[in-house]
Amino acid sequence: MTQNDKPMMNEVERIRKETHAAICKEWEDTAPQAVRDGVPPTRILAAIAARRGMTAQGVEAVLRNAGLYDGARKYKETVME
Repeated sequence: MTQNDKPMMNEVERIRKETHAAICKEWEDTAPQAVRDGVPPTRILAAIAARRGMTAQGVEAVLRNAGLYDGARKYKETVME
């Protein structure tokens, strides 16, 4: 097997990438309207985390790394505009 025949990412990396993408999609699909309805962003983070078997801080880190979240106050401001 040559260097070019090796997969670009291993199974764990692939699963992590898919999980992070699903978390980001769920956030984008549910958070804006929920925040407009008065639900705190941190509660949404906690709910996503519970469904994924993660901590809220872990979900927050995924969203921050993806550029989708920069703190509850800033997120509320951007959604309420």
